[in-house]
Amino acid sequence: MDIRILKELMGHKGIKTTMIYLHINDHARRNFRSPLDVLMDSG
Repeated sequence: MDIRILKELMGHKGIKTTMIYLHINDHARRNFRSPLDVLMDSG
């Protein structure tokens, strides 16, 4: 998705605020484990 569209959807005035959220989201996505991954590892 275009970051400018995301900025508008989130109601941010500046693109820098949106970039902060994207950075946090990227970090969280790297550390996220699907419940299916957990089940596969324990089985």
